[in-house]
Amino acid sequence: MNLADKLFFLLNTAAVLFLLVSTNSSCGPREYRIANQCCQKCGPGSRVSQHCSPQNSDTECTSCSNSTYIDHPNGLTKCLDCKVCDSELGLFVKSPCTKVKNTVCHCLKDFYCVDGSSEECHLCPKHSVCQPGQWVKQNGTAKSDTICEECPTGTFSAEEMSLSCTPWTVCSGGVLSRGNSTTDVNCNASVSRQHTILVVFIVVVLVLLVFLMYKLKTQKS
Repeated sequence: MNLADKLFFLLNTAAVLFLLVSTNSSCGPREYRIANQCCQKCGPGSRVSQHCSPQNSDTECTSCSNSTYIDHPNGLTKCLDCKVCDSELGLFVKSPCTKVKNTVCHCLKDFYCVDGSSEECHLCPKHSVCQPGQWVKQNGTAKSDTICEECPTGTFSAEEMSLSCTPWTVCSGGVLSRGNSTTDVNCNASVSRQHTILVVFIVVVLVLLVFLMYKLKTQKS
């Protein structure tokens, strides 16, 4: 046998051995391998309590206990723990856990989802609160945070979550203190009062002058 024949023989032998090993090691889609034997999987909602063996050909299964589940055919000896929807993380139970389905959590009011889908969520931060000096440009939703924006110069907001910024008061007299993004202008009330008194005085003087001119005119006639 020449070298080429020897190589061909070795390759054929390796291929046959590979097929035999592959055939013997593979199990069906509803089976699992344990100790070189294919055992029948347990159904959803149950786990393996006793693996199959040459003496006992059937897998023994038992139902999952409370707060545990398995949602697929399996060869597991322990059920999976149900998810806990932690209210401190902004979560509530949308759908409770069963033996065949995990808990479904979603966001509480005033929280929004950053890790999940429309069906369920795993992490929900609280909506941002717009502070004094800001206004709510866009309210938060179940999928997005609140958008806050600073009040422009000449306006202010004194409360949290203000829907708009209020223009500063225009003082008719002097200004005691300038406004900022959180407080209004403080007007000088005494200057304003003095201005009012001056206006009233001028009006009274004008009325008296008109009256005197009228009297003089009537006396001449």
